[in-house]
Formats: sequence, structure tokens, C-alpha cells
Amino acid sequence: MLNLFRKMQIGVLLSLILFSILFVIYLKLSDVKIFSPISITINIFAPSLISSAVFFFMQKNLKKTSQFFLLLFVFANFIPHLFLFSKDLITGYTGYLTFYNIVMYKMNEINRATVIFSAISIALAIFIHKFLPYLKNRLQNIKNPLTKVQAFIVFLSIYFFAVTFFFLGWFKQFFKVPLKVLTEHIMMPLEGTYLDKSFFISFTSEVVLRALIFSIIVYFVLCVLARKIAIIGISSFLFLFSISYLVYNSGIYEIWNKTIEPPSNFYELNYKNPQNEKFLFPAKKRNLIIIQVESLENGFLLADYENFMPGLNSLLKQNALCQRDKICIIEQMNGAEYTKAATVAYTTGLPYLILTQSRFSADFAKHIALGDILSEAGYKNYVLYSSDKNFSNMGNYFETHGNFEIYDYYFFRENNYLPHKNYKLRWGFEDSLLYNFARIKLNQIAKTDTPFLFYMQTMDTHMPLFLAKGKPIKYGSKFKTVLEQMSAELYDFVLWLKEQEWFENTSLAIFGDHAFMESMREITGERGSPLYTFLNLPLAEGLDLREKKISHFDIFPTLLHSIGASWSSPALGLGVSLMSEDSTLLEKFGKDSLAKALEQNSVLYNSFFNP
Repeated sequence: MLNLFRKMQIGVLLSLILFSILFVIYLKLSDVKIFSPISITINIFAPSLISSAVFFFMQKNLKKTSQFFLLLFVFANFIPHLFLFSKDLITGYTGYLTFYNIVMYKMNEINRATVIFSAISIALAIFIHKFLPYLKNRLQNIKNPLTKVQAFIVFLSIYFFAVTFFFLGWFKQFFKVPLKVLTEHIMMPLEGTYLDKSFFISFTSEVVLRALIFSIIVYFVLCVLARKIAIIGISSFLFLFSISYLVYNSGIYEIWNKTIEPPSNFYELNYKNPQNEKFLFPAKKRNLIIIQVESLENGFLLADYENFMPGLNSLLKQNALCQRDKICIIEQMNGAEYTKAATVAYTTGLPYLILTQSRFSADFAKHIALGDILSEAGYKNYVLYSSDKNFSNMGNYFETHGNFEIYDYYFFRENNYLPHKNYKLRWGFEDSLLYNFARIKLNQIAKTDTPFLFYMQTMDTHMPLFLAKGKPIKYGSKFKTVLEQMSAELYDFVLWLKEQEWFENTSLAIFGDHAFMESMREITGERGSPLYTFLNLPLAEGLDLREKKISHFDIFPTLLHSIGASWSSPALGLGVSLMSEDSTLLEKFGKDSLAKALEQNSVLYNSFFNP
């Protein structure tokens, strides 16, 4: 058996060496500047090469027990990543664009864990090799051994500790959001949630298996080196510490802490309450169409994006509220990091934050949102998306804030708009079907002569990305192909809108909900920011536009101004209309200071969640 392991180790070792050489050559030829080839080689390949080499060269001198544990660690170190890396490279499932980008993503994901496991592998091998006779003697002379029940509880405590820490690191890398976001989703309806198989593969290899191997080693070492009372004490401490650390990171501690800290007056000083405003509309009210494109961010705008996304490029550069031929972004603040939070921020001018327990029982029950204002003004509101309206309680939010007519996955299924009754792809169905229905529905709505708000959300660019069936992968990248598909469908839809007679009296806003969940930092060098564009805005003609720093909150008053609404000042919620010359809160405070201020306890903010 060990001969087989030896052959496997030789093969892996030689493969990694060859792979490292080829990769460095590739970087040299491609003239990539983000990371140096030397640092990448050290961070990605050196740990696995070292641990492999240690096993290979020390194997003859190691006892069978130490061979087993060292082999266990070496395999736990790089085999799961080698599998996932190969899968990503072949299928393009990471969503990145080139061989280089995939490696950048994997380096970011595995760097720390790989280095730690390599160090433990080497240290454990040397430790077991040098002290094996002593360990054997200790095993034979253990006093007061644990009973089966005690052993089970001790191992379970250690495993819980290991799972907690591996899980926290994995979650942050996989989803790119704090763990408290998971807490929020758990507290709300989870119907319609879709998890790709890569989620389960990654979770199993990165958390379950590594935690198991770690727990076996720790349990073995404790049994050999510690007495019974010490083993029970250490395992109990690890268990309690794990619970405390999990509670702290989950946001539960934050909720409690916000209830005891003195309230801030930030919201009282900077929040413009729509309830205190009188909104005036022109005699002929303008319609409003909002297209919220999943994860549309500036990281999508790669060096050659104009070649494979000419439609999106054209739409972004036609932005009526951005300087000519420039592309404008939205700074992503806390409370707008995922679809539900971003939607709330865009339509209320407020962040969606974990501050009080009451927030889970109502969605801004006492707050006025965009839908409420337009409904009061005689508008008919519609929302269209391909997923389940119950996910994240989105349906309830739209129903209670403007009485939206909702068209979700189940509407499409029950009304035979899908290929068959059980048709479902990931979160629901592809954007091409969504756009087709939007064309049908908008023409029906336009015939009523009632002003309307039509809010639609796309999904194709949500991880793990959806590529239309039968569509070949182009440019050597699934990610680029999906972006091309997204751009073409969006542009075709906008062209169709412009051909309709009723569009002359319609304002159009297009924006990304949040930054791409799989961080684009490896490509852009920084965290991504959502993109936006406003089209068909006669009221914006002649405006002296300056480059502004804006957040999701500023879109709220801008949407109202885009259809000719007016009130006492350009501010609304925490936002400032882009059609004014006033400075935004982001410009006044700066990103870091504003982020801290948003998180502070606030009596006013908390009151919006009370049912």
C-alpha cells in the first residue's frame, strides 16, 4: 500500500514542479503585473511541494504510524484543492476569465490554510518520528483512560471547535460577505434558495474533512500527552470558546451590543424622512422602468470588454447622469452587500442592517419606500424576477410597500410560461425568458394609460453563472461568454423599449444590485463596485454634471427626480439626488466614516422595523 502511496507522491510532486515552471513561464509571457511570479509560486505551490518532498524523502526513515499521519495531512493539504482547481480549470465554474484568473482565485482561497497545513504536516512528521518510542510507551501506560461516552464527547467537542474555525474562514472566502448575513437569511424564509454542487464539494473538502483530520490528530495527541481531567477540561474549553466565537461572528453579539450602547443621532441629523414630505408630480406622469442586473460591477469591464460586451458599453456611456463617455459606479456600503439589502437601499435610501431583533419580524413596516410614494401618486407597481418571491421575504417587502403586482418563478410555472411544469434552472429560469415576458407585460400595461413602475431583476450573472443551453463557450471562458450573453440580452431589450411609442414618456434606470459575490479583486486590484446608467431623461438635459461619489442611498431620490417628482429639497432618506449639485453623504463623510456611522445604534432607524 505504501509503495502505491510512494508512486502517487512521486507523480504529484513531479506534476506540481512542472506545473509551477509552466505557470511562471505563462506569467512572464502574459506580462501580468498584479502579483509577481515568485510570490505566486511561493504562496501556491511551495507549501504542497515542501510537504510532498518531506513525505517522499523521509518515508524510508518513518515508522508506519508516522507515515499514516503525515500522508493524511499531505493529502488533506492539497488533494481537495487539486481536485477543485482541475474542475475549475476544465469547466470555468469559478467564473474567471483565463488560466491566470483561476489561479488568482484559488490562491486567494487556499493560501493561509495551505501554509498552515503544510507547516503542521512537517512538524507532525518530525515530532512523531523523533518521539514515537516515547509515545508508544505513553499509550501503553495511560492512567485513567476515557470511557467510550467520555471519549465520544471529547472528540465531538474538538470536532465542533475545528468545524467552527474552518467554517468561518471558508464562509468568508466562498461568499465574500460576513457571517452575520447568513444569520439574517436563516431568520427569514429560505424558500427558493439554490446552492450549486460546487458549494457542497467545497464545504466538504474545506470544512468537514479538514476538521475531521484535525480533530483526530488533536484527540490522539491529547490522549498521549495529557491526563484524563486535563483532556476533559481542554475539550470543554474548546467547545465553549467555539460557541462564543461563533456567536460573536454571527451578528447575535452585535444585536445585543446595539441594544446597550448609547444611541447615535446620525440618522436624526442626516435622514430626510419621506413621511414629512409632500411629493408633487407633473400633470402627465412619466413611467419608470428599473432593471436591476445581478452583480453588475466594474470588475466586469476587463481590458477587452468593449469587444465582447459592446451593448453594455454603449448603455453605460449613454448615462444621462454621468459625464460624457465616462462610466460611473456606486460605492457599495454596509447594508447593501446582497440582493435584498441592495433592493431596500435603492428604494428607501436606507441600509439594511442587523441592529435590533425586531428587524426580523417586519421589513421597514413604518417606513415609506419608492413603491409607497408612487402608489399614493396613482402609479401601478409591478415587479418581475425569475426566483421565488419568498426568498429573503422579498415578496412581503414589495407587497407591503406599494402593493406591487408580483411575477415570480411560481407565477411563470403555474401560467405555462415555462417549457414545462417542472422546469427549473438553479434559482428559477434564464433571463431570456424574463425579457420575453417583460415585453409582453409592458405592452399590456401601456394600453391602460395608467402611469407605472416596472421593476425587474435578472439572475444569469449570479454565481455559479447561467449559460443558455446549447450556447458554446467563447473566448476560452465561460465567464466572458455569460457576460456577452447578459450584455446582448440587456441591449436588445433596451433597443426594443426605444421602439415603443409609450417609451417616450418613460425613464429607464439600470444598475447592478451589488458587487460580484466571487471577488473580482484578483482582476481589478480592488473590491468591485456596482455600475449604473439612467436613460431617456429629458429633465437631465443641460445639467452641469460633475463626477460624484455616490452610494445605493442616492439612487432613491434620483429615481423620483428622473420622473419629474419634486419635494422640499434634493435629499431623501440618506440619499441626495444626482440631478442636484448638493454633495452626497459619501462625499461629506468619506467611505470609512460613513460606514461606521451607519452601524451605530439609532432610535429612529430601529423604529422603522417595528410592526
